[in-house]
Amino acid sequence: MANKPTQASINPEFVERYQLELNKNPRSRVFAPLAEAYRKMGLLEEAKRICRFGTQAHPDFAGGHVAYAKVLLDLKNPGEALKHLEAAAKLSPDNLLAHNLLGETLIEVRRPKEALKAFKMVLFLDPDNARATQAVRKWEFLTADEYSEDVFAMKPIFKDESAKDEAVDEELQDLLTESGFTPSNNIKDMR
Repeated sequence: MANKPTQASINPEFVERYQLELNKNPRSRVFAPLAEAYRKMGLLEEAKRICRFGTQAHPDFAGGHVAYAKVLLDLKNPGEALKHLEAAAKLSPDNLLAHNLLGETLIEVRRPKEALKAFKMVLFLDPDNARATQAVRKWEFLTADEYSEDVFAMKPIFKDESAKDEAVDEELQDLLTESGFTPSNNIKDMR
């Protein structure tokens, strides 16, 4: 993710105003920007608590799901974050941030084919998005199985399956590294 703001860069009046609003009306949608401020301040458990309640009160609020997902990502819980990002993308199909985070998170959890779909949606919404362009170019081969065999009537590039597996492993390793994900083991060791 991007550089996190320091506590000094968060306006305390902003936080106080939203805390007061949430205290007056616990079902207010203000939970999302308040949780985002708490997240930026490093108060992740408080942000998570607010988001849990807020998304239960407002299950159709895409911005709340995105805020919750960002907290969960900071808490190193991408699996749970995916549920909220998928909900946000479904609720608000034009939510660029939801699709972007969805793509990045799907890469992190090693679901590149689904990430490719998310990044294609990012490009639909923002055709000049460099990161999405890079991801789509890199992962486009994953959808080749969706076409009939005669479309690809040509000689194989690789002499054997192991050479192909190595090339795919290298591509996956490169994308994960570029995404900031540092796997504990080499991709080949996971087979």
